[in-house]
Amino acid sequence: MTVYRGGGVTLHWVEVWAPQLRARLHELLQQLAGVSFQTMLAVHALLVLSACALAFSRKRWQTALAWIAVLGFGLIWFGVNSHWEGRTLYIFAPTHGLTQADLVVPVAIAIALLIRGLRYLGRAWLARREQRRRDGVPSVFRVMWPKV
Repeated sequence: MTVYRGGGVTLHWVEVWAPQLRARLHELLQQLAGVSFQTMLAVHALLVLSACALAFSRKRWQTALAWIAVLGFGLIWFGVNSHWEGRTLYIFAPTHGLTQADLVVPVAIAIALLIRGLRYLGRAWLARREQRRRDGVPSVFRVMWPKV
């Protein structure tokens, strides 16, 4: 809903919902920070397994589900990683900063994408090699050691 005041447009719903949303997110993060060590380990395992699913998925629907899982468990990981915070790498505010545990999600995504890229290059190389073999292009190994 928009409200016109003095020639400008004020978004009234932002004024109402933003403080409520901030308070609810703060409550949720406080609840997630109090989870047990086993819950944190389970979320970490699910994050790693979803990154593996992203790395090795072949179909589009599997890749889409893997992306949703990685991003979902990544967001949950930011809330529950309080036991493994590690060193503070960058300080945003006196009570907020970037820690070693916060880097788990980007590293998991980067490794998954690297594996996906290497698997794609390997499949492309094998397809090219098969095409060259079908076209009769000689290979060094086939010339040096012909089949008898």
